[in-house]
Amino acid sequence: MTEGVRKVGAKVRFHGLAETCDLTVEDANHYITRFGIVNSNSHIAFDEAIQFLKSQFDGIRRRLRCEDQVLNAKRRLCLATNPDAPVDGVWVKERYYDPAPDGRKMLVTKVTMSDGTEEEYKRIFFPAFLSDNPDPEFRKQTEIDLRTQPQHIMEARLFGRWDIVEGGFFAHEWVPSVHVVKPFEIPAHWPKGRAMDWGYKKACPIMWFAKNEDDDLIIYREVTFNHKVPEPKRKDDQLVALAIRKIEQANGEWDDRRKCSKLTGPADYQICERRGGQGPTIEETMANNGVYWVKSTKNRYASTAELIRRLKDRPTRGGAHPAIMVFDTCENLKRIMPLIRIDKDDPEVPLKDDNGHWLETLMYICMYCMPKADKARRKDEDEDEEDELKAARVKRQASARPYGGYGS
Repeated sequence: MTEGVRKVGAKVRFHGLAETCDLTVEDANHYITRFGIVNSNSHIAFDEAIQFLKSQFDGIRRRLRCEDQVLNAKRRLCLATNPDAPVDGVWVKERYYDPAPDGRKMLVTKVTMSDGTEEEYKRIFFPAFLSDNPDPEFRKQTEIDLRTQPQHIMEARLFGRWDIVEGGFFAHEWVPSVHVVKPFEIPAHWPKGRAMDWGYKKACPIMWFAKNEDDDLIIYREVTFNHKVPEPKRKDDQLVALAIRKIEQANGEWDDRRKCSKLTGPADYQICERRGGQGPTIEETMANNGVYWVKSTKNRYASTAELIRRLKDRPTRGGAHPAIMVFDTCENLKRIMPLIRIDKDDPEVPLKDDNGHWLETLMYICMYCMPKADKARRKDEDEDEEDELKAARVKRQASARPYGGYGS
């Protein structure tokens, strides 16, 4: 939703030098009261802060200024909210919860002034639960109401779960306490691979995965290139390949004798496209640097269903594992899973947005590791690729086969 048409029904209460007034936010730069825009305030309080855009919050908090010396020393900015935010309200979680999930810890940001001195900007999060309310009848009635709400709303508000957002596609399936695990050593005999959703102007996530004896997937490493990176520091296909080589060399996944990776895996179709009708493809450039890929099987319905199947396949007995696990070092994947929204035009699939790069990569892995997916992929390659390129790919893949990786 664009900021220019964003309207918020909540009120922000201002306490100024000689007045108290309500302010209604119509858009990111329009703060209305019956007094006009109020620029002198000693206390600003937000209710349901998750309903505000970050730009609206920033615009309002700049009004926290006061010429009175006594009141200026008592300036306060307070926010109250529930954790089940719409996607536009996730900034509250990122600003207050993520740095200190347990709360009650002063967060200090150092600010360098124009004269070179340093000042401190402080903020703190105080978690609160229904059980903190001293009124037993209120607690009872509120819990009754919450337990009649959808599961994700109930868990967010009753248990203070901040990893849930309003309208999340995987709100019921993705459970961090189940699917996110501490890193462990991957046994040498487990097949490994890697996947990529190429991006230069946008994020380029790469995920390394393994598969255990029970057919469970483990996403054990994630590296994202070109995400929120200034233009001069973006990595092209060759630089990404060299970075992959460095990572895999450090982790025993590179064959120094043959100067190539021991792994392969699925990547987006566009790496096979010839740029400008001439010159090497992204796939060929990376292969020349020892990094091999196979073309992903793209089917949003099938890959969504397979990912949901794995997420819902959770252990019912001690010692068992869910069908998909993510190491807690995979920061972007952990971050985006609760943020994936439902596509209102097609509720059977997730909405495509900026978080989709990591989700696409994960779904490539799910399709790649499905039974018989390898045959379907090879058939697709036979139909779509030129004979010369097809033969080159088969030859490159053959060099990785002795290592037992996927696609062999």
